[in-house]
Amino acid sequence: MTSPVFISINSGSHEKPLKKCSKCGEIKPFTEYHKASERKIGIKSACKVCCNYAKAKTCVKYKEKYKERSKKWGNPETTKKREQRKIKELTRSYINKLLRAQYEITTNEINKIPQLIELKKVELKNKRLCQKN
Repeated sequence: MTSPVFISINSGSHEKPLKKCSKCGEIKPFTEYHKASERKIGIKSACKVCCNYAKAKTCVKYKEKYKERSKKWGNPETTKKREQRKIKELTRSYINKLLRAQYEITTNEINKIPQLIELKKVELKNKRLCQKN
């Protein structure tokens, strides 16, 4: 595998670093490449034009799959199930965290008063149901 081409051009007071695109083979300035912090030089190997073209091509290829996913996401039944799952996910640790913040008490003190946990759970369920309506 060949290493990428790096060229510097003096234009006035500063240099413009250039790189060869891995897709189209054109030599372009770094500003024509998307940033990629995980890469050694900090930019993608393909230029913005080539990346956008590849993304558009993928969208066309999987158009039906994307449509199905968006239908499922916006479906009222699915939304209702998601909301019910959120209400059920009021875990003890989450409620303890809220109570510690609200009343500035320790977990041991909270565990001594089990009614406090149940009251907070009911309060949160009602609050979420009211926000939904």
